[in-house]
Amino acid sequence: MRAKRNRYKKNARMSFLPCSYTVVGIIVLSVTFLLVYWHLNTKCGALGDDIRQKELELRSLQDEYLREEARWNANKTPEKLEAALLAHGLVMEHPKADQLVRMDASGKPLPNQLSIAKFLRNPSGNGNVARNKP
Repeated sequence: MRAKRNRYKKNARMSFLPCSYTVVGIIVLSVTFLLVYWHLNTKCGALGDDIRQKELELRSLQDEYLREEARWNANKTPEKLEAALLAHGLVMEHPKADQLVRMDASGKPLPNQLSIAKFLRNPSGNGNVARNKP
């Protein structure tokens, strides 16, 4: 005689959740993905608008920079510089040959200079050459 065995039915369906829960889960997951996509799309659109705004601001700043640079270069001409100095009461000229004193590496004046000869000829110190007081 054969002993009884615990046998299961081969045709029996085993499921942990009923079919309606699976459908509801798929719908909830789809809605969640849709909301996440909508949020990301909105955020990307806002960032794109910010980028366009900053690009417009950059273009306007570059244009302003070019205008100011052109204005600055126009004011750097020798005629404009001279007029600006005169407007402030300043008179600037290049030094004359008898006003230049060239020094060597040790700090002593080089020999045979026009400015040194002029200085030595005028011992009163009323000339245009600066004197060191002893």
